[in-house]
Amino acid sequence: VPASVDRRRMSSNAPDLRLLVVTQQFPQGGAEAFLAPELTALAARVDALFIVPRSPGGRVTHGDAAPFLPNATVRGLVTGEILLTALRTIVTRPRVAAAIIGLLLRSRSPGVFLRNCGVLPKGLWLGEFARELKVNHIHSHWAATVSTMALIASMVADVPWSLTAHRWDIVEDNLLREKSRAARLVRFISESGVRLAAGKLSEGANAKVIHLGVEPQPVAAPRPAGRPFTVLCAANLKSVKGHGYLVEAVALLNGAGVPARLLIAGRGELEADLRRQVDDLELGSSVEFLGVVPHDVLLSMYGGGDVDVVALPSVDLGGGHHEGIPVSLMEAMSFGIPVVSTTTGGIPELLGDDAGVLVPPADAPALARALRWLAANPAEAAALGLRGRAKVTAEFSAEEGATALLRELTATLVPR
Repeated sequence: VPASVDRRRMSSNAPDLRLLVVTQQFPQGGAEAFLAPELTALAARVDALFIVPRSPGGRVTHGDAAPFLPNATVRGLVTGEILLTALRTIVTRPRVAAAIIGLLLRSRSPGVFLRNCGVLPKGLWLGEFARELKVNHIHSHWAATVSTMALIASMVADVPWSLTAHRWDIVEDNLLREKSRAARLVRFISESGVRLAAGKLSEGANAKVIHLGVEPQPVAAPRPAGRPFTVLCAANLKSVKGHGYLVEAVALLNGAGVPARLLIAGRGELEADLRRQVDDLELGSSVEFLGVVPHDVLLSMYGGGDVDVVALPSVDLGGGHHEGIPVSLMEAMSFGIPVVSTTTGGIPELLGDDAGVLVPPADAPALARALRWLAANPAEAAALGLRGRAKVTAEFSAEEGATALLRELTATLVPR
């Protein structure tokens, strides 16, 4: 259990639960730092928490993930140990192995089938490992191959399992019907995720919306005197995030005589294009690319008053390629920082009820108007930030999310 967890609370929810959580890379890598608050809350409520990443990321990028390393068993996707365990399981338990292969053959395409086969050895190994640990529930984040691995492990270990579906993994539809039939719970993090999954789940599946949440934070310090109006966007540099519209909006602000500074935190395939856009608009002194910012450093920036507004100009690329409910916005809101985003995906679920500013997607002028209003009206911006903070505290708390998740997982728990 991470050192920050108060062990005295462990008996308050699920003292008989030995929980194994399967991730993509967490606690290594940089893409799943948003899992840390909920996992911290879960660790405080169960008898034991174990973490197994599907494909370890090699190093810990975010400081708040580091305390979970003692909970994590890090193995490559394919190792000699994993292959030997998988072969032994196939030989000694042929019926289970045959059932697993039969399930994978129901993959909707050759590509999905091959991806599932890629995690088959580790899934078989994970099942034997779960038996050794005497876990009595397996939970997977992501509905794609991570949950395939968890489902295989569940069949080998003969313990119940569940999964959290996010967004792109719903679109991929990797055995969703079969998984929803077998899982104790299919947890969605947004109502938009439920809509994406329409028609993909088994009839009678236990599907619930349980928000991913964040930890409460103190209200951010006021802006230091003399610092320019500062906007931050924390998101991977890829098309769905719409960074280009935010860069254009900052150019419009500067052209209207509103000096603004934009901080872009993240990396991705569009970085070169965005840098060229900044150069073409002569914004070199107004836009700073921060690269990957460790999560604890980002939170420190929020708390220290380094940021006036957090913006996420996301777009809808069609075919379900849009935002879920961005944790990056929740985190800023938890400090009382006003946020601006777009009416795509699950974002209105978070920013509705006047908890943030919503603008149409792919509309740089509308984005610029929203930012200009916030810059010109600091008292109203502060009030907006406090409304956002109240909504996150009430509806997007990691503590409440963990409690709701455990309520589902322990409904018919059999102690090991």
